[in-house]
Amino acid sequence: MQKKYLTYQGGLLIILTTLCFSTTDVQVKFFGNQISVFDLVWAKYFGQFFFLSIIFLRSRKNLLNYGNLKLQILRGVCTICPTFLFFYGLQFVPLAEATAISFLHPLVVVILSAIFFKQVILKKTIFIIVLGFIGVLIITRPGLGVIHPASFIIVLASLFFSVYQILSEHLIRISDAITTLFYTTLVGVVISSVFFLFSISNLSLTILFILISFGFLCSIGEYCLILAYKNDRALFLTPLFYLCLVWSTLYGFFFFNELPDIFSIIGTLMLVSAGLLSFYFKKK
Repeated sequence: MQKKYLTYQGGLLIILTTLCFSTTDVQVKFFGNQISVFDLVWAKYFGQFFFLSIIFLRSRKNLLNYGNLKLQILRGVCTICPTFLFFYGLQFVPLAEATAISFLHPLVVVILSAIFFKQVILKKTIFIIVLGFIGVLIITRPGLGVIHPASFIIVLASLFFSVYQILSEHLIRISDAITTLFYTTLVGVVISSVFFLFSISNLSLTILFILISFGFLCSIGEYCLILAYKNDRALFLTPLFYLCLVWSTLYGFFFFNELPDIFSIIGTLMLVSAGLLSFYFKKK
């Protein structure tokens, strides 16, 4: 009974996480013509640092147990780069398509693991990788002018995020999750603040309010994710992250009158199938 409750709890937290992250994506796209991408990236990391400061203070004794400081800093860089690239690409690419392309990263992780950690790629893994990349090609349709070229910026963001994931899997073995989040957030705040200083002259009370609410929503999503992964059974609910595709499709329709065409739907289904198969074989 307890395990069942923990599963439901973890599932609900992951659903809330996807809803928060999808909502922030809508804000990026909606306010993209009013607010600089640099400001939005800064709001994300400063919001996390500010609103999660209580959690960081409670874990202050563990903050020096960072495991490998160079990897912690590199992880921070590898999360702010895809954040900026994804936010920038969202201004040109339909919300649902951008979200679908971002789910390329689990497949890239498999390839990078094989290159850097000499992990053996089985025939079924090759099939999954090919399936996923065909899905991305169907969504983007390079050369046909169907999707904005900025879709390849989303692909680049996925590559950075793949490195971020690999670093996360290593650091979670040698460092506390809260500690790793602290250093990632700190690096994000420092780097984004440098760029934020150049656009601070355009700041108004309205924009400041939007940035605060944006940062707050980002921190809520991160906090739900932390709580979810404190529950081991939540690891088995990772496929629920594909709910981001549902939220982004609904948001895209209601706010931007965007609906994916049949090719985008087919490509997305192929990409999701590849991701789910990868997750299934990894857990076997």
